Parts: sequence; C-alpha cells; structure tokens
Amino acid sequence: MVSFVALEPNIRVTPHHHESEQIVLVNGGACDFMVDGKLYHLEEGDILIIPPNLEHGNYISDRGLRMIEVFSPPRADFIEKLRALKKG
Repeated sequence: MVSFVALEPNIRVTPHHHESEQIVLVNGGACDFMVDGKLYHLEEGDILIIPPNLEHGNYISDRGLRMIEVFSPPRADFIEKLRALKKG
C-alpha cells in the first residue's frame, strides 16, 4: 500500500504502532521521527524503514513535511477508512 502524505508545519504525529512494515521516503520538508525510543532527523531524500509493531511517531518541522509511505502488508485501518468514505 502506498500513501502520499502532506503535513502542516509544527505538528506532532502521536506515537503508535501497527502490524505493517513501513517505509518512509521524504520528498519535501523535514521531521524528527521517533522509532522505538530512537530519534531520526529526516530531510528531503531520506528514507526510513520501520519494522512491524515498533512504536513510532514524528514531529514536523517548521517547513512542513511531504512524504511517501509504503506499507506491507496493507494497513487494514486505512482500508476501512477508505471503505467508509466511499459509502459516504
């Protein structure tokens, strides 16, 4: 599953975890990603791989953040949200 994400500057994504492996490709802006208690500063062009079930969250810089996320297997919660939107 591929997700294209644009986040506003200076926000926090609450720590969470999921069964899917996640690959993050930053294509604009910057953030500080906390993964399993370790901090990773990401800038445009950086890639981060998050193994399944590790707690992670991030803090978006004052430049905002644009990223592509790849999930394997696809996230069931995202699929459910898409289904709900289609039902309208």
